[in-house]
Amino acid sequence: MDKPFFYEGLNEETTICGRCGYCRDVCPAYEVGGWESFSPRGKMALVQAANEQEYPQKLIDRVYQCTLCGACREVCHLNIDTRQMWLDLRQRIAKSGKAPEVMYSLRDTVRDKGNISGEEQSSRLLWSENLDEVPEGLNGKKNPEVLYFLGCVSSLFPAAYSIPQSMVKIMTKVGVNFTTMGAEEMCCGFPLMAAGLTDDIKKLAEENIARIEELSPSCIVMSCPSCLHTWKHEYPRLLNRELPFPVLHSSQYLLKLRQEGRLKLKEKEQIVTYHDPCDLGRNSGIYDEPRQLITSVPGVKLVEMERNRENSLCCGGGGNLEMTDKELAANISDLKVNMIKETGAQTVVTGCQQCKRTMSGAVRKAKARVRVQDLTEFIVSMLDD
Repeated sequence: MDKPFFYEGLNEETTICGRCGYCRDVCPAYEVGGWESFSPRGKMALVQAANEQEYPQKLIDRVYQCTLCGACREVCHLNIDTRQMWLDLRQRIAKSGKAPEVMYSLRDTVRDKGNISGEEQSSRLLWSENLDEVPEGLNGKKNPEVLYFLGCVSSLFPAAYSIPQSMVKIMTKVGVNFTTMGAEEMCCGFPLMAAGLTDDIKKLAEENIARIEELSPSCIVMSCPSCLHTWKHEYPRLLNRELPFPVLHSSQYLLKLRQEGRLKLKEKEQIVTYHDPCDLGRNSGIYDEPRQLITSVPGVKLVEMERNRENSLCCGGGGNLEMTDKELAANISDLKVNMIKETGAQTVVTGCQQCKRTMSGAVRKAKARVRVQDLTEFIVSMLDD
């Protein structure tokens, strides 16, 4: 995120592109798909050939066969903001009515239900029913130290329930005064941005911020990197104002508790590797805090993967890819598992519920003896009794 990126429009950037191929070497879709049209420079060539005419179906397919991981942007020698290009392309395609039908269905679901799952908003607190004790003020308490914004996946998909459960257990153990928005939490809008359908995001931002301003927390904590990226980078741009409260990822907040001496962790010897989620690392610039938190556990040895930090390999779960090409997403996940196994780690920790889900499925398929945990789950297992 420290590297300056530039984007002045599709035609300008495709002309600037030197076709060097550095982007191709780090693109997970190209590594799995194999065809030049999967690669960033291949898509640029197709855009340039179309010259603002109707985009060919092959280009439309390839634009949505992308995880929006941003790896191509990191290695671009001309500092082209390729990720913004793919988002721009998706917007143009979606406005023309040519996006995959599932993207329009996603938009309609968010409009109708306020979330990506289609569940009633009242279901957003179902995850809390399995807590040993539901904390007082879990929903809608005013003036908390922390407003915990869960996001659609952690709130509404049972496979991810353990993440908010773990975060709540930690905050309760430490004595943090916290609350959630419960049924009034709306989708942050990131899935719509990734779909190319951005018209509703400003409204979602306004509704979320207005409700949180009523609760007046000292800060907002999120365990979803995509929510975090949307709040910190997209909301201020859409609303043309800074947010009235700090927004932190769970790794940042838990490290803060650890450094303040509030979070006590027991010793446990094990080898751990860490996967950088694309929206937390490359797209939000948060690399150090998760690693500092992991290595603060006595006895834990952190071993890095061959590709890490800004060069990290995507897990395959980003950019709505699973909605359009499940096989491609799964094959990218397989690449990630091979890289995890090479570290010899017993556990792979990540800071994203989507990364945990995709890597868990790939680990099971590969029958690898590796545990996949979110940072919150890792830390709750280390709490000092």
